[in-house]
Amino acid sequence: MLGNASTKPPAHSTWLIISVTTFMVVTGMVMIGRYFERKLAIEANLRVQKIDVYDDFLKELAQLFHREHNNDDLIDFITLWQGKLILWSESETLLALFHWHESLMTTEERDHSLLMLDDFIRAMREEIGHSSTAIERGAFSHLMINHGGFSKSMLAPCKPATIVIDTKISRYFTTHPA
Repeated sequence: MLGNASTKPPAHSTWLIISVTTFMVVTGMVMIGRYFERKLAIEANLRVQKIDVYDDFLKELAQLFHREHNNDDLIDFITLWQGKLILWSESETLLALFHWHESLMTTEERDHSLLMLDDFIRAMREEIGHSSTAIERGAFSHLMINHGGFSKSMLAPCKPATIVIDTKISRYFTTHPA
């Protein structure tokens, strides 16, 4: 009988094991939650900063396309921005940047370089969370080059607005003056 009683653990040690295990699981879950919360906050902050850098880059690039410039202006522009882009861009965006730079240096075909620029813009958009799958390849560079200097002179003349009044409403106002 004594052997039987010694194999059964005391009740207080079972509760102690359950309590310690519960405490460790809860503490672990809180720590994991805080880790992911901190990681998401850092990613959101980086995303905002990337948007600012990419926005400034695209504004200056569009201005470069719409003023008279030579190859030296393009080289100065790329030299100025490549450091910022290398620092802020993720690997896919950097790869697209490198392909665009390479196409500028190795080919005289402007169409190919513009498609590489378009791929670079797509990579920037994807990095900040936008999808470009519904937009055909070349659309971004086309928009930037052909429509970047958008002005009032390009707008169609506006026609004066005409108001069509429903006859029931006009009858109401004539029979019920204000």
